[in-house]
Amino acid sequence: MDELGINSYYETLPRGEKDSFVRDVAEAIGQSTSNVRLKMKNSRWGKTEVPIIAEIIEKREG
Repeated sequence: MDELGINSYYETLPRGEKDSFVRDVAEAIGQSTSNVRLKMKNSRWGKTEVPIIAEIIEKREG
């Protein structure tokens, strides 16, 4: 999973699930939801954030 994979996953989510995903990511990386949305828009994730977010995606996909 890389930055583009994270954004691709986000784009496939229905509207209600996008908000839930953003909240989960924000909590996991210790940032605000507005900051997470900005990072999502610009595909700017830190190297330590990518594995954390990939783990969240794996758990959500089951």
